[in-house]
Amino acid sequence: MNVFADDQFTPTKWSTAEEKASFANDLLAFIMSGFPKTKFTQKLYQRLSNCFSHIAEYDRDNFYAVWFSSAEARHSFLRNLSNAPAWRSHLDVRRRRARRAAEGRRVGPRAEP
Repeated sequence: MNVFADDQFTPTKWSTAEEKASFANDLLAFIMSGFPKTKFTQKLYQRLSNCFSHIAEYDRDNFYAVWFSSAEARHSFLRNLSNAPAWRSHLDVRRRRARRAAEGRRVGPRAEP
């Protein structure tokens, strides 16, 4: 199920509207399904590692271990995602996600107690 459509995004010289919608849908699906490693694809890792200030983790396995291996790590990821400065080409992805949250729609699984 795709939540985001191409026409909701502005193409730039770095990303087409289609690429942005695909990234937003892939990221949302990953979050909503509880951050399973099977959905953390190389494509999602490469895109995510280049935005939202995630540049220190040097490969997909390390990125997953740092950000998704525990409830505390996932909570930190979501908090950082919400607060991260976005490059202009990814700004509309953040705006769409923030709008969904403001409308009271859940954007990720509830943190474990």
